[in-house]
Amino acid sequence: MYFEHMIKELISTEILSGLISGAEFLSDNKSDMPAWLQALCKPSLPNLDGILKQPLLNDKVTITRDAELGIPGITGKTREDVSYALGFIHAQDRFPQMDLMRRLAAGELAELLGVLALKTDQQNRLWQFRTKARDTLTTLPVSEKKILTQYSRGVNAGLASLAGHHFEYLALLTTPADWRDEDTLLVLYALSSALQQNQAPRLYARGWFARHTQTEQLEFLMPDTSEWDTPLTGTPPAPPVAPDATPPVWWGQSSDRAPLLPSEHTYVGSNGWVVDSQHSESGHAMLANDMHLELMLPNYWYRAKITYCTDKGENITLAGLTLPGLPATVVGSNGSIAWGLTNAYASTFDFIRTKEPITHWPVHQEMIKVRKLLGGYDTVELNIPVSPWGPVVSTQEGNLDMRWVLQLPQAISLNFLSLNEANNVREAINIAKASGMPAVNMMLADKEGHIGWTLAGGLPQRLDPYENYTYPLDENSAWGASLLAAEKHPDIVDPPDGILWSANNRQCFDNKYLYIGDGGADIGVRSWEIKRCLKQADKISADVMRAIQLDDRAPLIQKWKKVLLPLLNEQIIGHELRKEAAGFITEWQDSACIDSVGYLLLSAWRDMIYSGIFSKVDKILTAQWPQASYMKANTRWDETVITLIKAEKWIPSPYNCWADFLVNQLDTVLTSLTSGGKKLTEATWGQNNKADIVHPFVHVFSFLRPWFAAPSDPLSGDHNVPHVNRPGFGASSRLVVAPAKEDQGTLTMPGGQSGNPISPWFLAGHDHWVKGEPLPLQPGKTAHTLVLEPGKS
Repeated sequence: MYFEHMIKELISTEILSGLISGAEFLSDNKSDMPAWLQALCKPSLPNLDGILKQPLLNDKVTITRDAELGIPGITGKTREDVSYALGFIHAQDRFPQMDLMRRLAAGELAELLGVLALKTDQQNRLWQFRTKARDTLTTLPVSEKKILTQYSRGVNAGLASLAGHHFEYLALLTTPADWRDEDTLLVLYALSSALQQNQAPRLYARGWFARHTQTEQLEFLMPDTSEWDTPLTGTPPAPPVAPDATPPVWWGQSSDRAPLLPSEHTYVGSNGWVVDSQHSESGHAMLANDMHLELMLPNYWYRAKITYCTDKGENITLAGLTLPGLPATVVGSNGSIAWGLTNAYASTFDFIRTKEPITHWPVHQEMIKVRKLLGGYDTVELNIPVSPWGPVVSTQEGNLDMRWVLQLPQAISLNFLSLNEANNVREAINIAKASGMPAVNMMLADKEGHIGWTLAGGLPQRLDPYENYTYPLDENSAWGASLLAAEKHPDIVDPPDGILWSANNRQCFDNKYLYIGDGGADIGVRSWEIKRCLKQADKISADVMRAIQLDDRAPLIQKWKKVLLPLLNEQIIGHELRKEAAGFITEWQDSACIDSVGYLLLSAWRDMIYSGIFSKVDKILTAQWPQASYMKANTRWDETVITLIKAEKWIPSPYNCWADFLVNQLDTVLTSLTSGGKKLTEATWGQNNKADIVHPFVHVFSFLRPWFAAPSDPLSGDHNVPHVNRPGFGASSRLVVAPAKEDQGTLTMPGGQSGNPISPWFLAGHDHWVKGEPLPLQPGKTAHTLVLEPGKS
């Protein structure tokens, strides 16, 4: 592969030979790491102590770090100054991460990585986000522009202050490009794309089913609700009834074997909840937030404590999570309010069916630079047919125009920066509603004891909100030219029961939902369990909040157990392996714990059931649109299949009854688990659900794993439990905090602050994350002090 060839070329260079020969001076903190690899990593270790002159800085900024986690404490006079400092340390610790995010959004990865990334660039360049980012820059208020400009200057100063380039660039035989103001907006586009990436395959799959089923069959296959729904407003309707006639797309058993474990979850999400002061044991409103994302090294987020004086003369201290590339605290607390985010799965994307041929539309041309293996660049031309709705693509379902909220003016902007200085829940809600950011649920608590929820970020202004836009639409469908007005975003402040919760579930079942729309809302099992835990406590403490974050009870798998165990017990005579499995399943209580055989059996069995029914149709869908599947089209598929099992309808071919099919799927799981003479007693959840948290280079250079990866720890938890935990997907952070009580707040992450494998902070805090042990939100005792001050360097 491309990267493998690059590393061989690197090894053959005189540069590497020189690094190896001069590596004796290196410290022994990574004694088992080859000296040449340490030599590659050492030049990009950050500046930690001393005084650095910064010509573009307005006033002195102090950056302290603690010894255990390396959390920076940034103190300056103005927001512009501390933004400069934040950019400085973001660049030193995480610039390759920032670089990949801006390039991903702009469709410019191939310029760095070569032809390997060309297909991704061709997909992302369709949206011309760099052009949109440049246009947005011209509309920014002066105050936001100053913050952005100083952040960019800090990023470039941080890069320039390193002894050498980050090891990623040395390995790729290239150098990093400077950070531009527009790149920060591109990071926001990248974040929005990551959170909304499932909408296109979901809509395509739903459109395909609409063309291949009868109306009643489609309504049953694509339900709007399930028994797990726990909305904040409104009452869910009754689920649809299964028709008698089996649809022709019910393909039956696939000849392919599904993987032993369910595939990595394809829906990014999060848990978040708030409790008001009346229901809190401490008498203070509290917030908990776990953001579920791809787990990798370095971690998605970067911890920081930031202190400065606002334009109004108020001292403010921010504590929480920043995102490298952004001059803001994304989630955290400022002493007055605490805020957290979960993906809203709002409907922000449409397919428009068009009868016109592709040649009917004007073509926009983009030129993609592709780095060549032996130096230089090729240029690949990309011609994009563009309709009034957006880019046009040709598919087996016909020509489809793509309309995305990110195309609208101000869908991405920097007005959310003022959220960091909000004083109370109501003020924060008003800011969030008008913010140019991804569409997310925002959970809020303030120091006066109030709590709130709103739908933040950009939503489309649908001219007919009653239209069913969960399927491809016709050309008469219309949006307004601007985003949905802020006053139409739903919100709730201080509900009577004193709690609010969000876990990517459908939040409303009333008219408030008309403007949110279903972009693939979660089945709701996590929110159901979170609400249950919150409701059962009279007074909720911080310890209770943290316990809910680690709750691995699995009510969805309990429901499968109740359906399947009676069927299995009828078919164990003469089948010793089935009998042994039935014993483990019977003994299993309710948790996705690491030593459970029963949970592994039920989870793998559930996945095999899905595969046995839908794998053939999923192959058809995926061949037509990447990642399209029935699971994306219907996140409530468990309820759909269980309803059919109970009704003995739509029995998969060639079986005569559901019981035969279900037991056969279990036999497939058991055969896999006991192959090669293995015993079923050895098949525990933890042995099959091990952490796979690595630096991206490990996927190509497997020999780097000992130094570029976290330990392969057995993990409790799963997708449909509050404690979301899979090998490469889970809680990218766990935060519990009360505003004005930040010194008592806790925050853990699966990876450390640094992106450098020889840094002591590369994996700092990982063990606490695995064990569910809290770490302080605030930095510990100062071990390092770096001063940035104006002057010639």
